[in-house]
Amino acid sequence: MPATVKAAPARSPARQRLAEAIQRRDDAVTQHERVSEALGRIDDDIYNRLEPACRSDRETLDEAIAAAPSQLVAAALGEPADPDAGPSVAEAEAALKAADQALVDARKARSILRDEQRGLENAVESAKRAVDAAVKAVVGEDAQRAIVAEFNRAGRHFLRVSRVLRTLGIGRTAISAPDIGLTARIGDVAMPGDHNRNLYRPDPAWLSALEALREDADAQFPPLPEPDEPKSVPASAAAA
Repeated sequence: MPATVKAAPARSPARQRLAEAIQRRDDAVTQHERVSEALGRIDDDIYNRLEPACRSDRETLDEAIAAAPSQLVAAALGEPADPDAGPSVAEAEAALKAADQALVDARKARSILRDEQRGLENAVESAKRAVDAAVKAVVGEDAQRAIVAEFNRAGRHFLRVSRVLRTLGIGRTAISAPDIGLTARIGDVAMPGDHNRNLYRPDPAWLSALEALREDADAQFPPLPEPDEPKSVPASAAAA
């Protein structure tokens, strides 16, 4: 019996928009790389072939102009042409004209590519910002509700236990977790990246998930951290 191939789960609207944003960013990056590589090649051609060719052809023309009187006199006297003589003035002029035109064309192409490269740099940055916005939308659609619910559940538990501490006259104003760089004080508000208040450091697993989402619209979030203790422990049970 042939194996059954399971269809990939349908993407949510936010993940579909993220996939499209990633594709647009990747296309922009690819085009920018192509133009940059072409610009590098044309720069190399100008500096290492076309400009030296123009200088060489200009020297050849100068030599042809200097040798022309002697060649004319020799021809008038009926002397045989020098087999080692260089090109004629007309030939040297034609070669220099062709070399100059090739250099002009290459410089024009380089100028066009530079303008295109600058435009593509802006397009890449814009596409990257669009991916970041699409990742944020996926977070809001896929993870935010569960994370906020867990945050609120933990916060309500924190407040209930704080009320018991106050009722019993037990002084306690903060919870610290130096291993993850977080400190929660009564009255503080959790603000992302607020280093001065809570020594915030990103969660490595979720940070990796965000990075993965920027490359793969189907990347999944890790599970929420498990509580260090049971969600609730009755005082009578704790004393037993």
